[in-house]
Amino acid sequence: MDLDGEEENGHFVSDEYLIKLIDLVKTYTALYDPQKPDFNNKTMKGFYWKEVQRQLEEQGFSASEAKKAYQRYNSLKKKLLKEQARLDAMGIPESQRIDRARFRFYTQMMEFYPYIEQQKAQVAANFIRPSQYNASRPIDLSLLAMIAANSEPERTNITDFLDSPKEMLLKNQEQ
Repeated sequence: MDLDGEEENGHFVSDEYLIKLIDLVKTYTALYDPQKPDFNNKTMKGFYWKEVQRQLEEQGFSASEAKKAYQRYNSLKKKLLKEQARLDAMGIPESQRIDRARFRFYTQMMEFYPYIEQQKAQVAANFIRPSQYNASRPIDLSLLAMIAANSEPERTNITDFLDSPKEMLLKNQEQ
């Protein structure tokens, strides 16, 4: 049974902590709004997460719990997306979703939903579409591995790593 805010990976997480975390994240829009200039700035986002951690500690939460703020927030986002998918699959209209949602923090997290959808759309736009792929142009698998490991996929365009016809001729001549 999924206890949402009560237990995660065998550790108790209080509702009070999660509500405070959600409220703190809301104060730092660069943590969730892709339109903000600092959204892609890892240094600034790291600073904001440190501030969230500091404020959680000031509210009386332990340092070890405060350090898990980023992980807890991502877990809440995943649960929101899972709940939205469940409600979509059931055909529940938007007007009835708050009453039908099982996810305890659905209402609080729904404020982030438009931004999460924006992020998903941006990431999806950066992946190669079947219409862009040309099977006659081989892809260097080591470069694909680099792309997969890249933490900022919006800065990487897979088509940059496809061999040009001239490069293919040179490779074939070398073999």
